[in-house]
Amino acid sequence: MTLAEALAIGRQPRNGLERYRVRLAFGATPLHLETFLRARLLEALPDRNVTVEPGLFGDAAGALAASSDGGADAVALVLEWADFDPRLDLREQRRWTPDSLADAPETAAGAAARLLDRLAAASEGAPAAVAGPTLPLPPAFWTPAAQASGVEMRLRAIVASFLADAAALPHVRSVDPDELA
Repeated sequence: MTLAEALAIGRQPRNGLERYRVRLAFGATPLHLETFLRARLLEALPDRNVTVEPGLFGDAAGALAASSDGGADAVALVLEWADFDPRLDLREQRRWTPDSLADAPETAAGAAARLLDRLAAASEGAPAAVAGPTLPLPPAFWTPAAQASGVEMRLRAIVASFLADAAALPHVRSVDPDELA
C-alpha cells in the first residue's frame, strides 16, 4: 500500500458505523505510521469507523499505561531502540562516547521490564500487537563495522527477550521481524 492509497482509504466516509479505537504506543512521532495503521485496520474492519489515538512523543510506556483505562478496543505498541534507552536516539549522537553507553543494557533491561508490565496490564482490557525495533542500532559504538560490541549484543538480547515475553502474553500478538524486513 502506498501513502496515497492509505490516505484515500482514510478519507472514505464511515458515518454511522460503530467506532473502533486503537491506542498507538510509539515513542516517536507516528506521522505516516498512524496513517498506514488506520488504513490497514479500515480494510480489515469494513463495518467499523477506526480511530487511532497516538500517545505522547518519547513516552511509549506512558501511552501503554493510559491504555489500561479500558477506553481502547485494541493497542498497538511499536518500539524503537530509544524506547529502551533514550541515548540510543539518533538525535542524541552528541552524547555518544566510548564510555557513555556502557550501562545501556541495564537501562534497557529496566525499560523492558516496565514496558512488559504495562503491556500485560493494557492487554487485559484490549488485544494488543507489538513490533520491535525495525532499524539497526545507531552507530554509537566504537567497534569496527563488522564487529559487534558486548554492549550491542546485550541490547539485542534484552530486546529479543522482551519480545519473546510479550508474545507469550495471552492477548498479545507479536509482529514477525522477518516479515517486516
